Amino acid sequence: MAAISAFPDLKGKVIQGVYADDLTFTAKSAVLAGQVVTFDGTDKEQVIPTTATNATVPVGVAISDAGAGEFITVRVTGIAYVANGDASTAIDPGAGLTPYTYAGAVIAGGTGSATAYIVGYAIDTIVGGGTGRVRIAPGIVTKAAT
Repeated sequence: MAAISAFPDLKGKVIQGVYADDLTFTAKSAVLAGQVVTFDGTDKEQVIPTTATNATVPVGVAISDAGAGEFITVRVTGIAYVANGDASTAIDPGAGLTPYTYAGAVIAGGTGSATAYIVGYAIDTIVGGGTGRVRIAPGIVTKAAT
C-alpha cells in the first residue's frame, strides 16, 4: 500500500442536496476541501484533518479550505467528495471508509476483525489515488465477537 503524494484539489466539488447538513467549526490547523476531519483532542470545538492515528470518530468532510483559526464548513450528513489515500488500491462502492495515514484521506476499511472509525460508505469506485463520493455516516464499526 503506497500513500498518495499530495492531497487533490477538491475546491468547488460540492454536491448540493436537500438531505445534507453542513456545520461551521474553527480549524485548529490548515484544512483542505475534501479532507475528513475530526475534533482536536485538546479543544473539542476545533477540527483537524483526521489520520489513522486519531482515535476518534470523524466529524465529517470539509467542503471548503481554511487556515488555522479560520472558520470552516464541514458536511456532517449527506454526500461529499473524498480522496483515496492509497495510490494503488481502488475502493469499491459500499465499502466503509476509514481514515488513512495521509491527513484527511481515506481507505476502505471497517470490515476486518479490528474496531474501525468510519466517515461513511463509498458510493463510487474510487481508483487508487483518485477521488469519489462518500455517503457520510460517521461511526464506529466494532470487531466481531469471538
